[in-house]
Amino acid sequence: NPKRTNMMLISFCVLLLQAKTFFACPFLRSDGKIVSENLSGSIHDGHRNLLSTYTPGVCALTNGAPLVATSEGICSVYENIKQDFLASIPSTPFEKANLFGAAVRLTFHDAGEANLQNSTDTFGPDGCLSSSSDNAGLVESTSLVNTVIEPMWQKYCDKISRADFWVLFGKLSLEAADPTNSIKLDYQFGRQDKTVCELEVDRLPNPQYGVEMLEKVFVTQMGLTMEDAVTLLGAHTLGHTHIENSGYGLTTENEDFNPCGDDAQRANCLNAWVYNPHEFDNGFYYSLFVQLWDNKQPNGPDKNLW
Repeated sequence: NPKRTNMMLISFCVLLLQAKTFFACPFLRSDGKIVSENLSGSIHDGHRNLLSTYTPGVCALTNGAPLVATSEGICSVYENIKQDFLASIPSTPFEKANLFGAAVRLTFHDAGEANLQNSTDTFGPDGCLSSSSDNAGLVESTSLVNTVIEPMWQKYCDKISRADFWVLFGKLSLEAADPTNSIKLDYQFGRQDKTVCELEVDRLPNPQYGVEMLEKVFVTQMGLTMEDAVTLLGAHTLGHTHIENSGYGLTTENEDFNPCGDDAQRANCLNAWVYNPHEFDNGFYYSLFVQLWDNKQPNGPDKNLW
């Protein structure tokens, strides 16, 4: 039966195409979400050399041309990105906390500059940060973003956008910081990069305010729920505050307000919200309930510390 034969051939071709997609990119669903990481070593390129010169935010491999990311492209370099990420993790808890904290802060600050109330506004997770003081510590040439994350992205920027790479780096950071080694986050690609984003200034939360600021930024601007907002606040369990960036934090002159215990623990705990800021757990929420709420203003009346 010719018709039956043709249908069988079509079905076989469809199955073959599906099989090719599966073997080429087994950890990406059709909607762009990572669901598994069982990658074969045969499906990704060899490690790429870091380019000697580039302009931050501009892909040297494409000469700045816009990138349309594909699942196959990202999959082809994913395993190498992951290996580069693991190699970038410092050995000390303090340095780990700074890297993981910066990566997660970067991911949120990029997305947090969105405003869904404006139908013509296309800012948000776009691989671009405004020069707002809220982004201090992320945009300087000496920041971990520009000394660790940016050079790594430049190696693969012809396969993955800067915005997608920031999210992927954040995903890997959370998973690496998980002391139980049980967190595996889905990942979705498709974010488009911008190189100019100054209209995003002053869209991030002001830490001096309370619930009304959470509602303004997370609910009104970003389209999330208050439950989402409270969940995202848990990211503060990673990393430290830095006085030189935000004006928040303690110095050696504030020893009477130092909750960190012995000297061995102090280096990692000082100016963190938890005792182990290199680990992603529920310590931030736990501290809200069990630690004394005592207000201090060692750095001025507009910088409240609790």
